[in-house]
Amino acid sequence: MHIKLLSVAMAAAILTGCGTLAGGGASSEEAMMKATKSYVASSAGSVVGLSGDGCLRTSNFDDDTMIGSCEGKEAAMAEKEMEAPKEEVAAAPPPPPPPPPKPEMPAPAAEEEAEVEKVVLSGRALFPYDSAQLTGQGNREMTTLIEKLKSYSDIELVDVVGHADSRGATEYNQGLSERRAETVKATLQGSFPQVPMTASGLGETAPIASNDTAEGRRLNRRVEIRVEAIN
Repeated sequence: MHIKLLSVAMAAAILTGCGTLAGGGASSEEAMMKATKSYVASSAGSVVGLSGDGCLRTSNFDDDTMIGSCEGKEAAMAEKEMEAPKEEVAAAPPPPPPPPPKPEMPAPAAEEEAEVEKVVLSGRALFPYDSAQLTGQGNREMTTLIEKLKSYSDIELVDVVGHADSRGATEYNQGLSERRAETVKATLQGSFPQVPMTASGLGETAPIASNDTAEGRRLNRRVEIRVEAIN
């Protein structure tokens, strides 16, 4: 009888000295059952805490029924979360730079139009009477004309047309105008072999003055040179 009273007294002393689990006891029936099974509980059903960390365990304690607050797990996990470095969110890569603007194509240069120039050479200066051969003066006139044509950047066409006055037979004058045009063309072609050239004669059909006077007939005996060129 004495031993039984002593055991009850010791249990009461333990319950009085240890107090209850920090943070309050279990409020639900399930919590009380777990505490009763794994930990020493007071008569009020509160788990008995130790003077240090943790709670007073029974022989039925196992890992499946432990209370986290009694084993310091919650505090350890909180501390671990505080110590763990926060995962840095990788910054989104910057957007790719816009493609460079396409270079503007230069506007096509306007094509230069060839200028048309007409050169009129006096027949008396170029040829002897009733002849298609150049005189000395005629050769000098042709040299001057050639130098002038060399100033053009591009010659596209040279058209030579011979003319005659109305004296003599019409057919003869036609042939004479053609021969004179061919002589001038051949002289020019020697200096400009790549330039297209034509030669023709109009005889007495295209006078520019009256054939009734000597001065008029002189003006009608002529060679006209039509040049299409770019300056």
